[in-house]
Amino acid sequence: MKKITIETELTQAQIADIMGVKQPQVSNWLNGKRLPTSQNLVKLANILNYYPEELLNELVEIQKQNQA
Repeated sequence: MKKITIETELTQAQIADIMGVKQPQVSNWLNGKRLPTSQNLVKLANILNYYPEELLNELVEIQKQNQA
């Protein structure tokens, strides 16, 4: 997921500010520790220029890799 944030040139803190959440929450999502709510998933996908389904698939894949 770091690739996505670099491509958008936004930091996790900037994404958090845009979304109205705290930076650790965004970090947890992007590092596969937690999944965002459906509402936050849509917001995050819009910010990162992804389809929500595509972003969710990536986040789930990151979670699986972290659990392996």
